[in-house]
Amino acid sequence: MTAPNQKFLSVPFTLKNWLPPWFGKQYRKVIFSTRIRYARNISEFKFPQFAKPKTRQYIYNSILKAVGEDGLQIIGLFDLNRRYLELLEERHLINTQPIPESYLMLDENELISLLINQEDHLRIQSLQPGFEPEQALAVADYWDHKLNKSLKFAGNSKWGYLTSCPTNLGTGLRLSFLVHIPGLFLTGELNKVKAAADQCRLAIRGLFGEGTKAIGSFCQISNQKTFGPVGVIIDQVNKFMIKLADYEWFARERIVRYNKQFLTDRINKQMEKLLNYKLSHFVSTMPNFKGIQELAKNLSMIKLGFDLGIQDQLDDKKITYLLFFCKPRHLELLNEKYTTHSFSDLLNSYYQYEEFTHAQG
Repeated sequence: MTAPNQKFLSVPFTLKNWLPPWFGKQYRKVIFSTRIRYARNISEFKFPQFAKPKTRQYIYNSILKAVGEDGLQIIGLFDLNRRYLELLEERHLINTQPIPESYLMLDENELISLLINQEDHLRIQSLQPGFEPEQALAVADYWDHKLNKSLKFAGNSKWGYLTSCPTNLGTGLRLSFLVHIPGLFLTGELNKVKAAADQCRLAIRGLFGEGTKAIGSFCQISNQKTFGPVGVIIDQVNKFMIKLADYEWFARERIVRYNKQFLTDRINKQMEKLLNYKLSHFVSTMPNFKGIQELAKNLSMIKLGFDLGIQDQLDDKKITYLLFFCKPRHLELLNEKYTTHSFSDLLNSYYQYEEFTHAQG
């Protein structure tokens, strides 16, 4: 069952943009993206992991009908092998291993996605570049209201929306920001930020969310409180994020004031090292993740150097391009297509890479 203006993508599938529109524009060179996610379940049905296959298929068909002719693409997650599932996870589109009858619906720019039959019947996700909580909320609310017209979401006056994970009860809202905070890492101030976040009931997690570590000074910051008015929750997180950007820049300015020469030497050394490496160097070390950590650390320092005006050999667009692809499956697929390329060669051809297509191996 596929709506007239929807395309079902099986493997091999195409990701239209090498670099999705939600990753690039930055707020004060600190906040890279904004994500809002709603967890929703349909009344009178068990959660996906406890539901029968025919029930999960019915839920998918009901959501598909409710989506209508909005032109979303569909990926059957149960059809994908591990490397493609990890690729989607690296693009912040899924976060758990799929079960049968699980699907991902998304627009061609990956700004809106609907995750069906994983932890919950439905997770609505809206991604925006930089610091754009209002825009992300507007898109998420549009889909929430649209789908709720024909799908009766489970909930009550005491607990709000009912979700498979108790930490999502209430609004079912998760607002998160992807941030780059090398200044706080280098100055050892991150623990103070974590303490402040705990007081505001916010969580600082790794690059890929709960249970993961920060990579290259990138991490995610999100709300833990899900009860109360959505506007109040979002306002609290927004205020913290603005203060965080101020604090990060204060840390960066301290580094320049007291350790500029050391920082300059370190950045130049890592720049030379990076541009001479071939993609295969990092891919060969991926089983123990050391290559990815090394690359991320290098890129983080080079990005910091550009933001502080210390280096201009790599411009912001090219650094951002490499930062996004600093993930195991992205590097693996790049390496298969451009196996002999050094990073210098890759960047010289940067503007020719407008589409990413890869057949399943």
